[in-house]
Amino acid sequence: GNAGDYSAVQVIKVEGKKKFRQVAMYRRNTIRAEDFAVVVNDICRWYNDAQYIIENNGIGQSVAEDLFYEIGNDCMISTDKHGALGTKATKETKLDACRMLKRMVEKGHLTIVDSDTIDELSRFEEVAPDVFRGAPGKHDDLVSALYWACYCLQQPEVDLDGFTQGGRSRSTGMAMNDEMPPPMYMTDGMNQAAFGADFWAGLN
Repeated sequence: GNAGDYSAVQVIKVEGKKKFRQVAMYRRNTIRAEDFAVVVNDICRWYNDAQYIIENNGIGQSVAEDLFYEIGNDCMISTDKHGALGTKATKETKLDACRMLKRMVEKGHLTIVDSDTIDELSRFEEVAPDVFRGAPGKHDDLVSALYWACYCLQQPEVDLDGFTQGGRSRSTGMAMNDEMPPPMYMTDGMNQAAFGADFWAGLN
């Protein structure tokens, strides 16, 4: 909310067990935590009650708690070893997530189409042994959201084996067909009434 680091969301469509496509991203650095929780919920509902991971470090913890306790969204996957809502970003979990992203891109399993995400990826580097972040002075929030999305796809709660083309996961009910996803690029001019006030402002 202070025009510094961005609050970011990446939306990944599951097209097959090893076939994933980026279909939308949200990025905004002037949104309050409580409003961001509404945005995350709106995106989750718009995309078939999508499962998601949210980093719970710092202000992320309040976003996770608002989503679960205030809004009542139960699609969050929590991996925190201490039982807190969300996922704790540690050197180990971030490295695992970065490796998952790297492997999925190198093997051609993940298609990335957003130019801002690609731009951030081009400046995402190893700054210390097994520590990766954006180059000095460059943002890496979209990359962070993307590697957490890849991390989410590898969690046992996401039943990739249960997906069938044009159908839904037997265990999660998540859709895989082409009927639901809206266009990749969205603007404020679309119908805001169905979503939180800040939903469209940062969504590509």
